[in-house]
Amino acid sequence: MSTPQRALRPTEGARIFIIRSEPDLEKGLDEMLRRAGYHVEIASESTLVVDSIPPEAVLVLLVTSGSSCEMGAVCSALKYKRSNLPIIVLGPDVVSVKLHFFEYGAADYIPPLIDRVELLARIKSVIRRNPSR
Repeated sequence: MSTPQRALRPTEGARIFIIRSEPDLEKGLDEMLRRAGYHVEIASESTLVVDSIPPEAVLVLLVTSGSSCEMGAVCSALKYKRSNLPIIVLGPDVVSVKLHFFEYGAADYIPPLIDRVELLARIKSVIRRNPSR
C-alpha cells in the first residue's frame, strides 16, 4: 500500500512582494514568510506594475499614518493595473488610515502588534480567496 502524499497547502510557494514606507522596517517579516514557504521579494511600485510574473499578494508596511497618502497612491495604482491583486496593509491601528486603504482596494489591514501565527493565517486566507489563484 502506498503512503499518501501530503497535499500542497493552497499558498505553498506563493510569491509575495513587500513594499515598505521605510527601508529598515520589519526585516524579520521577510524571514518569517520565507520559513513559511513563501517566495518573498522587496519591491517598488514600478517593479509591481511592469513585472511579467505577478505576485500572489502584496504586503504594504507602514511606519506611521503620515506615510499613508503615498502608500495609498501605490495601492490605487496597483489595483488599477491588476484589479484582482490582493493587497494586505500592516500599519498603525488608526481607523481613518484603515478606511483610507480599504477605499483604495486593500483586502486586509493588520495592526503592527499582531501575533505572527495570526498574520500568516490572514495572509494565507487572502491568497486563497483570490479567484486568479
